Amino acid sequence: MRAGRRAVTATGTGCAGPTGWDDPGRRLPGAPRRDLCVPAGGDRRASARGVGAWHGGPPRARPTGPLPRGQPSGPDPHRGAGHRTRRVDDRRRLRRAHRGGRPRPAVRRADGRPRRAALLLPGQGRGAAAGHRAPASVVVEPGHPPAAGLPRGVRHPGVDRRGGPDHRRQRPAGQSLTPVRQTSPVPDFRCSLASLTDDEPIVGTAPTDPEILLVECPGPWGRDAVADNRLPESVREHLAALDLKVFLLRRYDGSAGPGTRVFRASATDDGYAVRGTVLDRPEDLLDLDLDDPTALPAYDGPLWLVCTNGKRDRCCAELGRPIAGLLAQEWPEGTWETTHLGGHRFSGTLLALPSGLALGRLDTASALAACEAVARGEVPPGVTRGRAGRSGEEQVRELHVLGGGDPRDDVVAVPGPVRRQSCGDDKVKGTTHYDVRRAR
Repeated sequence: MRAGRRAVTATGTGCAGPTGWDDPGRRLPGAPRRDLCVPAGGDRRASARGVGAWHGGPPRARPTGPLPRGQPSGPDPHRGAGHRTRRVDDRRRLRRAHRGGRPRPAVRRADGRPRRAALLLPGQGRGAAAGHRAPASVVVEPGHPPAAGLPRGVRHPGVDRRGGPDHRRQRPAGQSLTPVRQTSPVPDFRCSLASLTDDEPIVGTAPTDPEILLVECPGPWGRDAVADNRLPESVREHLAALDLKVFLLRRYDGSAGPGTRVFRASATDDGYAVRGTVLDRPEDLLDLDLDDPTALPAYDGPLWLVCTNGKRDRCCAELGRPIAGLLAQEWPEGTWETTHLGGHRFSGTLLALPSGLALGRLDTASALAACEAVARGEVPPGVTRGRAGRSGEEQVRELHVLGGGDPRDDVVAVPGPVRRQSCGDDKVKGTTHYDVRRAR
């Protein structure tokens, strides 16, 4: 019999064993059950009773013709001569894999070996086909594995199944089809690095808000942290309507203690007067009298507020969180991550209370020493932006006098260059720096 043609055999009753169809009673271990032996193109009932017996006639010859693509021409050694395993059409699985869909589970070959499922590389929804090797005409791009090392069934993007160019996707090899939203024309731009490279002055850039409200709010924060957080909606609306600068607080390790911590800070001649309390529920903030700063008990401990809101600016998270973790080891009760302090380009930044000193361009090598100096009542040089709660001119004048300058010298605000203020967007605006002019 020529290979590639079906054998013409008479279909009898019973299950084919090692002795063929003439011995329906014998079945060796590992041989298929009688009711699971399904001839190609047949069904279970026809298999058990015989194709001819089921239709009421004599046994009929099995059909002849070319085998399906990929099916071996020989008989199944486990099921007897002339009996072939019914299989799922593999071409349907190939089409599903080429369309980018998830391939079906692997089926077994006629000889009992498992078939290999389609292999897909990341970003290559159409780039894999089970049972096909990578085309020899694939040109390996830099950064991709060589063609000889590709898994079976994997081809590079931009190449069709026959090895030619794939005109359906006019794109460089390796580039994802999914559009990537970029908020910046330069994805790797870092505002803090650009500011440091340009030697932008940081003196006089501390927050100027005289009244500050600090509310504990564990969990993630959005870009507009006061409006996008896990506090109840009524509390969020209440905070947005206050005539105060609101900062949210959370612990470095994400833990939340009993109740909700609330601090109220008011600017004084030498810093801030800090008062605080613990609320049973966040909703109790609605009944808190915030118009009277003295309504809360005084708080005499240090507070280190490190800006870490990465949704607002990536530099704050990348530089601020390691600093917060370092300070939390020294002051576990007084260290907090906080929302937007202003001045992303001076990250890592923190606000120290009750001194009111705002520090910038900190890192893990300098943060601890700078905070220890602040705790001793000193002003660390080089990293101090100013004392918050005052205007920029007053901040510069204080640092000028502390550095040995003449108190009679004038401080003049001078418009600076237009530059990007944040990594979070590509908006630009003018800057301001301060010149000290000697008094005549």
